[in-house]
Amino acid sequence: MIRFPLDRTLAKFAALAGITLAFSFSVASTIAATLSLTYPDGCTLTGTAPALTLTCSTTPPPPGAPSGCSLQASPSSLPAGGGNVTVTAVCTGGALPITHTLHGGPFEGLVLSQTTTSSVSSSATAVTASVTVTDHATNSAGFATPDPSAGITVASSGGLANCTNQGFSVIPVNGINAPWSTGGTWQSTQSGSFGDKVVWLFTITPPVGTSPSATMGRFAISEFAGPITARQLTISTTPCDFRARDYQGVKGPIGVSNGTTASVIYGVCTPTFFGGNACMTAGTTYYVSARNWQLDPAPQTSCGQSTCNAIMNAQPASP
Repeated sequence: MIRFPLDRTLAKFAALAGITLAFSFSVASTIAATLSLTYPDGCTLTGTAPALTLTCSTTPPPPGAPSGCSLQASPSSLPAGGGNVTVTAVCTGGALPITHTLHGGPFEGLVLSQTTTSSVSSSATAVTASVTVTDHATNSAGFATPDPSAGITVASSGGLANCTNQGFSVIPVNGINAPWSTGGTWQSTQSGSFGDKVVWLFTITPPVGTSPSATMGRFAISEFAGPITARQLTISTTPCDFRARDYQGVKGPIGVSNGTTASVIYGVCTPTFFGGNACMTAGTTYYVSARNWQLDPAPQTSCGQSTCNAIMNAQPASP
């Protein structure tokens, strides 16, 4: 019978600690036995058998999701007509690599470098952006969108200068905020005198994270308690933008309509050259500009009298 210099206490402790015991034998003039121990990472075996001590350190838990994340913008406001904006995402928690995915306006879908602080620049007239942060070390999502603590808004300072530079006055002074999720009906008499060289202005913003529109919305303007009048209606990121339509909105409004009843169909969608819809980007503010506009004999901005009352109807877009 072969006896090994290992007491029962060590064997029992080895079983509890996840230690693997392995034995090997060699035959010579006498029979000898060799004991080898395999123990988990982070454990240290000290001493001489049978008085062995196994010390295991606790593995620290994985780092948590990113925290303290915010967006910063430089400059904090834009001149009329827009300019270049640098958006910087900053996180103080989480483990690298971290990615910042931006949402809103010209930054939609941009993924920044995998560091705690990342920046990107783009040309814009206004920016409303948020950020989703992912810690790839733990594969845990940080801030989900929309999250006010991780958002930034950069508005155009004096954006209505595009109107005054063309000789237009605006009613009402700062425009009417048209809610995204519900429709509305407005009368120009509630805003002011809608006559020569006057723009009736509305704003509308698809919220950050808005899904593509399955049902498109519509703005439609027509006469109300006044003479039949030809009008022009546009949707653009710039107020009083009466240039020719550009489906991408780079060199003109994304939607244009002319007529005694002028209407523009809008929604969150991908712009196409052949589509007539005004395709918006979630998180971006758009201006709906209406003016009295005679085509013949030459483009005029008057209805022929001091005021030509109109009514605006808005049907909402929905996913």
